Amino acid sequence: MLRLFYKGIVKNLFECELFLLYKNRKTKRFIMREIFLRSSGCLFFLILFFLSGCGKKFEGGNYFPLTAGNLYEYSGMLGKSKVTQTAGDEKIEIYTLSYYDDAGDFIIYTEEYVVEKGLVFKRGFSPSAKEFTSYSFSPPLLFSPFSDQTGAERTVQSTEYRSNKIQEIFQIKVDYRIEKIEDVSVKAGFFSDCIKMRMDFTYLDTTSVRYMHGDNHFWYARGVGMVKYQTFGGSGELIQAKIGEKRYP
Repeated sequence: MLRLFYKGIVKNLFECELFLLYKNRKTKRFIMREIFLRSSGCLFFLILFFLSGCGKKFEGGNYFPLTAGNLYEYSGMLGKSKVTQTAGDEKIEIYTLSYYDDAGDFIIYTEEYVVEKGLVFKRGFSPSAKEFTSYSFSPPLLFSPFSDQTGAERTVQSTEYRSNKIQEIFQIKVDYRIEKIEDVSVKAGFFSDCIKMRMDFTYLDTTSVRYMHGDNHFWYARGVGMVKYQTFGGSGELIQAKIGEKRYP
């Protein structure tokens, strides 16, 4: 579509210029010089058009920076967590987000994430206590913003695998929506232009136990990560964090 648009612009410019030059009885040499100058101007316009941001790919991972060593502490059920990188290659990176007890000594559970094509996906959830059920998702569930455009929507269908005695398998559907871009003030500080994303979980199979369900809302700050959450299990906000060498607050 853009290619046809540009082609039409260049064609019209050339036709108009040639008509005017012919009408004014200018020389062939001058006509060629004018064509060169006008074509150079069109090229310059196209370069500016693309540099201005057209076609720039949105990187949701910038709003969920899984850099090894990052530390987060939230109010509510999430508590303290730390990022470690466990594996990866040039196409996909794998990270573990470990959640600790209040003292920060004992890991309660871990979540495994993958970063692919600039977006962050959750691959699994594993409690430290072996008697509790672990969950894994194939394909992984999107857990970072996928757009910075209000109203943008996406749907992901996945299979949930459980590590209980009967090895249950369920089909789930998650509807995503970018609800708004807004400033957020929490204990860790003030964060501008946060992306508020809604995740609506639906189990397509009947089950009395759900990993997540209903509407869940998450606020993400660029370069920091999730700064606020409202889920079926509770709500909370970022109290403090260490992202790279920077600390919040």
